[in-house]
Parts: sequence; structure tokens; C-alpha cells
Amino acid sequence: MADEVTIGVLREIRDGVSAVQKELVSVRDELATRIGAVETAVLDLAEQQRFVVRWLTAGTERDRRLEQEVGALRARVDSLEEEVRGKKRSWFGVAGP
Repeated sequence: MADEVTIGVLREIRDGVSAVQKELVSVRDELATRIGAVETAVLDLAEQQRFVVRWLTAGTERDRRLEQEVGALRARVDSLEEEVRGKKRSWFGVAGP
């Protein structure tokens, strides 16, 4: 009788261990799926970040180039305005600058 009780207890332990193993496999598979989703999201974010960095770099370079061009145009306009002012004075008989 003690042997039967021991065998019964061992069978319950075995069944419990089998159930835990199945549950662990299920949890492992679910975690693997979630980790895969997180990995995909992180890779997507990294790609978006690289795109934003390239976009900002290009915009910064464009802004620098435009600032230089605007500066050159301002200098040309200033020069032309000075030239026009000098001609207006000479048109009206006023001495130049």
C-alpha cells in the first residue's frame, strides 16, 4: 500500500512537471514573439532616426549655403544701391559722396 501511495505521488509529480514544462514552452514561445516584435520596432526606429539625421544634415548644409548666397546678394544690392545713390546725386547736380 505504501508503494501504491508513493507511485501515486510520483505520478502526480510527473504530471505536474509535464504541465509546467508545457506552460514554460508556451511562455517561451510568447516571449520569443514579443522579443521579435520589440526587435522589429527598435530596428524601425533606428532606420527612422538615421533618416531624420540625414534630413537634418542636408537641411543644415542647405541653410549654410543659402546664408552665404543671401550674404553675397546683400553685398551686391548694397553695392548697387550705393552706385544708384551716387548717380542720383550727380543727376541733380549734387556732389558725390
